[in-house]
Amino acid sequence: MAIVHYMWRRIPTSLIVAAAFVGIVVSNVLVQYRIKESEDVRIAPLREQVSAVQQLQAHEGDRNRLSTLGVIYYYFPEKQEFLLGQSWFGLIALPIPRWIWADKAKSFVWRDTNIVPELVGAPVPTPFHGVLYANFSWFGVVLGMLGWGLFHRRLYEWTMAAHGDKSVIVLYANTLFIFGPTLFAFSFLTQFMVPLAAIIVFVGYRRRSALSPLASVGQR
Repeated sequence: MAIVHYMWRRIPTSLIVAAAFVGIVVSNVLVQYRIKESEDVRIAPLREQVSAVQQLQAHEGDRNRLSTLGVIYYYFPEKQEFLLGQSWFGLIALPIPRWIWADKAKSFVWRDTNIVPELVGAPVPTPFHGVLYANFSWFGVVLGMLGWGLFHRRLYEWTMAAHGDKSVIVLYANTLFIFGPTLFAFSFLTQFMVPLAAIIVFVGYRRRSALSPLASVGQR
């Protein structure tokens, strides 16, 4: 939708919100197949599932975002000192493959996906504003979200300055959905965005190399 939105036709906000809600409903249905045996899945009639509030409650019950934040606010700083940036220490090990350093995850216990498991044992990741709070208190939340907004503002300006360049739009659309200020998101960046950018650069280089003899002939 992002690619269509920036390359061909602007998509109304209402349609995007409707598509997001449909995605939540589908996720609520499919989560049963993820956590149950297929014969134990019971799907209620559609008329019993049309409430938007019920769908959002079911979605939150699966993701546990509010519960996760509650754990973070309960433990920091009374029961656990602020991490002061430890959640991002794993960046130094990010480029090292696991076949070289198999236990690297155990060396960085306070990464964003392991904060709540380390505190209470629940296997749920922490939203990035929760990670900011666990590291730098409310100052981290305010300044971190301000910086995150400035980053997206600059990213949008870069996209608009490209005047519809397809490669820039593809990179921008992917960045919106897979990148964030957490170690897990940085891992996604190296797995998807860096190879995608390298492919685009390589294809553009080969194309320019193929066209250069034709350009020189035209100049003569």
